[in-house]
Amino acid sequence: MAARGHKLGKVFTFCAAPLLKKIPFPSVQADIILDDNEFLLNEFGIDGKILFTPGHTPGSISVLLNTGEAFVGCLAHNNIIFTRRPGLPIFAEDPAKIKESWKILINQGAKIIYPGHGGSFSIERIIKYLQ
Repeated sequence: MAARGHKLGKVFTFCAAPLLKKIPFPSVQADIILDDNEFLLNEFGIDGKILFTPGHTPGSISVLLNTGEAFVGCLAHNNIIFTRRPGLPIFAEDPAKIKESWKILINQGAKIIYPGHGGSFSIERIIKYLQ
């Protein structure tokens, strides 16, 4: 994974890359393949959907509930260790795709973002970041 999301990611990658190359990460076979279409969760008793939101990694996804709550993993960070405000994650395969994925969340009705790191925040913070 490239460290194009944040300066801290570049430093971490430089320091940790030799060690990470020695750790084998086995591949896995996906049960469900997503594309640009949403995957509804109603049949599982969840009022929401899974959205394909690449950028952090090529296969990143987000869960968007019908209430507007979006669980986005590392599609955004909001933690003083990583960033001082909501924004790009420190590691990103493609920061431009992250911004496109943010637009998908906005267009799909996200209201509150629950990132993988840090506390939740309003989608308005991402809207301001994009402007």
